[in-house]
Amino acid sequence: VLHGSDQKHGGYDILMKKMLLLITTLLLFFIESILLTKFTIRGVTIPLTFIFGLAVSVVSDEWDALFMGILTGFLADMYSPNLYGLHMLLNLWIFYGVVTVSRLLRRDRNFLMALLIALFATLKYSLYFIIMKLAGLVVILNNVLILAFMVLVVGFFLLILTRLFYKSNLIKTASK
Repeated sequence: VLHGSDQKHGGYDILMKKMLLLITTLLLFFIESILLTKFTIRGVTIPLTFIFGLAVSVVSDEWDALFMGILTGFLADMYSPNLYGLHMLLNLWIFYGVVTVSRLLRRDRNFLMALLIALFATLKYSLYFIIMKLAGLVVILNNVLILAFMVLVVGFFLLILTRLFYKSNLIKTASK
């Protein structure tokens, strides 16, 4: 329930928050697609949009997590030649799980939340590789550990930036 002046402008604030999340995610997607493909470790690039989606899931509520799950999953599926929609489905589950588990933990601990992000990223990519293997497609499973380390390192810094992003006056939470 919105209170006071939020009743008048609540929908506008929610729409602006979604637009800022969309623009930020698209910007990170372009950085990931254009610049980060040059920096790989054993063929693994940093999944910047996925990490940002996980960080938003830690900091925000279920609706933002589901929005980010659909958005980042769609963007990841654009590059996936097989099993279109798998990233979106897995991201929805993973991001909702991150919101649920992060509520049980101390959200103000950045390193703990970065570990949570790395754990859920490892779970997502392990599930992805298992499903791909069951579908009869060739996958390399040892890249999951490299990916988890990348997510842990980048996730820590992106989590701090996401917290600042949510605390700024640019984004107002819909829970007010």
